Order: sequence, then C-alpha cells, then structure tokens
Amino acid sequence: MFPFPQEIPDRTQKEVFYSQYRESMIGSAGFAFFLCGNREESGKPVLSPGVIHEFEIARNLGVTPIPIGATGWAAEQIWKEVKDKPAAYFGNIDVSAQLQILGESGHSDDEYIDAAFGIIREMAGGPPRSVRTEI
Repeated sequence: MFPFPQEIPDRTQKEVFYSQYRESMIGSAGFAFFLCGNREESGKPVLSPGVIHEFEIARNLGVTPIPIGATGWAAEQIWKEVKDKPAAYFGNIDVSAQLQILGESGHSDDEYIDAAFGIIREMAGGPPRSVRTEI
C-alpha cells in the first residue's frame, strides 16, 4: 500500500494519474481487500467512486477481491456483487461461509481476519486453519 500523491494541479491530469496509479498498485497484487469506501463531500460522507473504480480494475486484472462488507459503504456494495456471483471471482472454490462472515456485522476482529485469510488459503489450496497466533 502506498498513498496517493496530493499535489497534481490539473483535474484531468489528476484523474488519469490516479487511474494509472491504481492500476499499477492493484496489478501487482493477487488479492485486493476492500474496507469502507466513503469520502466526505459537503461535510457529509458519501460512497467513494474511487474504491468502486479500484474494484473494477481488480476485476479486469483478475485480482481476487476480498470485500469486508460489514464495514459498509463501497465495501458493502462490492461484497454484494461478489457474494451474488462467487464463481466469477473464486471459480469453483467454495468460500461462501467466509463471505457470509465478511458481510455480517457483529463478528469479532479475529473472525473477520480468519474469514478473509480463509479465502486466501482456499484460493491457494492450503489447509484451513486459524491465522491468529499469540505473541
């Protein structure tokens, strides 16, 4: 992860640069996590079109999305899309139990982490296990 540069004066240049920046960042990943996805406009939170664009880039590049729908906003919208069409994102691998957890509020942080990394393990063909260890 790396932050977006903020000092690009021309709006058109900024949009093109941000799109290329997103493609570069996402294109080097195997998985893309989506959390929240809102921004402030006129003092109120609104859905972030940038996060939706990042999801579209991930989809087009074949990067596996892991939306934490329980965080709301764009992540919830992405979660609904992924949950409704799992074969398009996970092939014949069944991650429905993990997706269900990621879309429900009220789970512990450990449960969300285990569900998210459970998807990665399933996609990688590894055995299911807990990713949390005590330090």
